Amino acid sequence: MRGLLALLALISLAYAVPKYLEDCLESALDLKKALEKAEPYTGKVYKAYLSKRKKTGECLYKIKGVKGTAVLDATTGELVNFFKRR
Repeated sequence: MRGLLALLALISLAYAVPKYLEDCLESALDLKKALEKAEPYTGKVYKAYLSKRKKTGECLYKIKGVKGTAVLDATTGELVNFFKRR
């Protein structure tokens, strides 16, 4: 029984959303749409995550792919920056 409770606690912690990202999740664009916008730049996508800038409070999607990393504004879906892979 204790093992089951420990397992459930670990699972709930693994899927917990940090407090600073809660407002980003409400206003963020759907991840599927963000991936569609980034794919021409990044190629095949292998990692995507939501982040927030500390200074400005801006919510961003960082999408890593074969060709490089694209940074998209999470609310509008506009490309902010692209870093080409070397």
